[in-house]
Amino acid sequence: MESFVPSVITPYGYLHTFISVLSMAAGIWAWIDGGRISGTRLSGKIFYAVTLIGILTGVTIFHHGGFGVGHVLSLIILILLIAAVVASLRSVWISEVVASSLLYFLIWFFATTETLTRVPQDHPFATSPTDPNLVPVRGALFVFLIAGLTWQYRKFRLR
Repeated sequence: MESFVPSVITPYGYLHTFISVLSMAAGIWAWIDGGRISGTRLSGKIFYAVTLIGILTGVTIFHHGGFGVGHVLSLIILILLIAAVVASLRSVWISEVVASSLLYFLIWFFATTETLTRVPQDHPFATSPTDPNLVPVRGALFVFLIAGLTWQYRKFRLR
C-alpha cells in the first residue's frame, strides 16, 4: 500500500487556506454575535459568503486521480450551505441551525485533516486522511457538534 504524501501547497492553496480560516473565524463570530450562524445577521451572511468562496476554491485544488472524496465532501458542504441559506430566507430556524452546524462541522473536519497530515512538517500527526490517529480528533469534533446542536435547540426553541 502506498503511503499518503500531501501535495505541496501552492500560492493558490495558501489563498484557499486563508479563505477557509476566515470562514472558521466567521462561524465563531456568528456564535458570539447571536448564538448561532444565521443569515439574518451580518456575521452569518459573511460566514455563508466566505464559505461559498472556500468551497469554490477548494474544489479546484483536489487533484488526486479525478473525482474523489474531497469533491464529494465539497458537494455535501455546498448542499448544506444552500439548505442553510434557504432556511434562513424562509425563517425556518431549526433547519438553518442543523444545516449551518453540519456545515461548520465539515469545515473543521477538512481543516483538521489537512493540517494534521502536514504538521509538524517532518513528522505529521497523521500519515494520511484515513490514519487512526485522526479518530479522536474527529470524535471531539462530533461531540462539539452534538453539544452545539443541543445547546442551540434548547436556547432557540424557547423564543
